[in-house]
Amino acid sequence: MSRSLTPRELAAAVGLSESSLKRWADDGLVRVTRTAGGHRRIAVPEAVRFIRAMGLPVVDPRPLGITMPSRARRVSEGEASVGGSAAAWLQTALSEGDAEAARGMIVAMYLDGHEPHDICDGPVARALREIGELWKHGEEGIFIEHRATDLCLQAMSELRRLIPEPPEGAPIAVGGAPPGDPYILPSMMVATVLAAEGWRPINLGPETPDHVLLSAARVNHAVLLWRCLSVAEHERTSGAELASLADHVRLEGAHVVAGGRGCPSRVMPHRDNLMLASSMGELAAFARGLRAAHRPVEGGGA
Repeated sequence: MSRSLTPRELAAAVGLSESSLKRWADDGLVRVTRTAGGHRRIAVPEAVRFIRAMGLPVVDPRPLGITMPSRARRVSEGEASVGGSAAAWLQTALSEGDAEAARGMIVAMYLDGHEPHDICDGPVARALREIGELWKHGEEGIFIEHRATDLCLQAMSELRRLIPEPPEGAPIAVGGAPPGDPYILPSMMVATVLAAEGWRPINLGPETPDHVLLSAARVNHAVLLWRCLSVAEHERTSGAELASLADHVRLEGAHVVAGGRGCPSRVMPHRDNLMLASSMGELAAFARGLRAAHRPVEGGGA
């Protein structure tokens, strides 16, 4: 699929006239580039940003390269709330292995103006929590849960594709899960949330040793390091390990944020540059504040 649209294609997607789109482009409400022949082109992430900023309905998602089956359309038309029935609808799609419906619902919520952290904390978390209980009723539940996780990974990849690139000089974040933690989805959700908050996330994924994380942070001049702790056994040792990470990056002015069910619940060593986030919403708020205080490093990097 082309990564850009013509004004006519974007107009068709939102049910408006091409002349209206061109006028808004001329007024600077939607950013356009020009081809060698002088024709206007609109990048897909910029088109999505414009749709969300203007609160426009998507009447035809095809020009955006999005497939939105009937169940997903019901979400985009406001028949389900992020805090309510959307989770049940998403759970059904994930349980049935309906990749297009699941992906379409998550994208529809984003197009409707909901932030990735709300989508992750709400419908995605609730749906996966319910599906995660199915193994108690038979082995089929394990298969359903694994398939549902894969569908969520696909949806997060699609969502990330629609998020605009951050501006030049945006702060960099690196992160992943520690050794012994094989879960992929939490770090992918963190990267998506951070991208939506204007960061440049580098997701190192699962099974990432501390020294690799620190090396990546140093090479990329990262301002933020994240740790996803999804294995409960990490709770006993993660406090000291997180404090050590924070100590290693303190002089560079970097911060460490961690979350997940493996986070330490008891009192842990205090560090000014260490935060435990209990939700993606808390992560987003922390990242937003840190980004506001960030100043790019002279001569490149972040």
